[in-house]
Amino acid sequence: MSVELELIRPALELAVEVARSGCTATPPVDPPRALVPFLRFRRIPAKALVAARRVIDGDEEFRARVAAEVVEAEGVEGVEGAVESAVLGRAAVVYLTRPDGWEQEFGDLVEIAERDHAIASETAAAVNRDRSAERLGRQVEELRRTLADSEASRHTEEQRARSALQRVDAMAQALDGAEASLNAAEAARQRAVRELKATERRLAERIAEVKELSARVEELEAEVLLQQGDALAADAVASAVQARQSSDALLVETLRERWDALAPALGEIQRLLAVPPGDAASTPAELLKDAQTARSSAGGATGPGNSRSTAEHAGSARAVRRAPRLPARIAPGSAEATRWLLSRPNLTVFVDGYNVTMLGWPELNATEQRSMLERSARRLQARHGCRVVLVFDGDGEGGRDVRTALGSPVRVMFTEASVEADDEILRQLDLGTEPAVVVSN
Repeated sequence: MSVELELIRPALELAVEVARSGCTATPPVDPPRALVPFLRFRRIPAKALVAARRVIDGDEEFRARVAAEVVEAEGVEGVEGAVESAVLGRAAVVYLTRPDGWEQEFGDLVEIAERDHAIASETAAAVNRDRSAERLGRQVEELRRTLADSEASRHTEEQRARSALQRVDAMAQALDGAEASLNAAEAARQRAVRELKATERRLAERIAEVKELSARVEELEAEVLLQQGDALAADAVASAVQARQSSDALLVETLRERWDALAPALGEIQRLLAVPPGDAASTPAELLKDAQTARSSAGGATGPGNSRSTAEHAGSARAVRRAPRLPARIAPGSAEATRWLLSRPNLTVFVDGYNVTMLGWPELNATEQRSMLERSARRLQARHGCRVVLVFDGDGEGGRDVRTALGSPVRVMFTEASVEADDEILRQLDLGTEPAVVVSN
């Protein structure tokens, strides 16, 4: 916007306001057509100022209306009074009221304003130049500091590079020494290989000589044996007969002792198998326990006290589970005996769940005890390959949340609420004849 237009801006804005107020006056006054498009704007745009100046310059009646508004606002009489006490600026009032000689005065005011504007612009430019100079000075100082830091960094890097070169030289010297040592070692290895091959050739020659001598010795020994064969044959036959007789006598004595030890038990088993068919049914486990009790009583020893009542024996004889016999070198009840039993093929291990868990993990609750026992049983099965069955009393403590995992070699069973685990184990023993081990503690 020009300096002249800026001087008369208050007068031009007043012209737009006069045109807008005329539309709402009674009776309404039509505004100049050139100002109609700008009357709806709250803030007057620059184009409206240009249009207002053209209207004021071309419409004398409208200019007089605007000048009258200035006189009324100033509260004076006549245009001359408004010029003397204008609040819109002298140039704007002179431009609207246009007294005699106004053009010269308006031109002088415009010239003064342009000169002031030029001075202000120059001052602002000088201020900007000063600010730019200060900013450039700060940038130069910053660049100097950056350059100093870069120089220090470069010096440090040069020192590091020199140190690295020194280390490289030292490593190169060490590498040269190592290469010389390696060459010497390679030469020594080649000499050792040549000496080893020579030794192997000499050894092969000695081995061939030894083989020839061994063959000759064997021929001589064969001749000696042929000469001594007749005398030694008679002595060997006599010794073999005597040793066989001693071995047979020892075997007969051993069998007699074992027969004497098993005779009471065999007699009791024969008696049990001869029970009349009309009596009450008894399980093979009960028959075996009765036989063990009878054998212990016959030998004067105390049996495994069991208060379980036995019913009268009935039914025809069923297949009997034969107890695995320990080798003579293994002591019964030892850890070695336990490992030997667990390694038997087709073995089933029955575990009284709550007895074992209460002894092994008394500080845990029932659910945690069952989980610990199942994990231990899986490790046992993985180590020995036996089949493991865990039997828990059906005591209603929520035990049925333990389930046999699909494909697991460890089976988890729960008895009915009125059946104890040891009774269920005895029932399971009656169902088969495969080798079995019962763990109750």
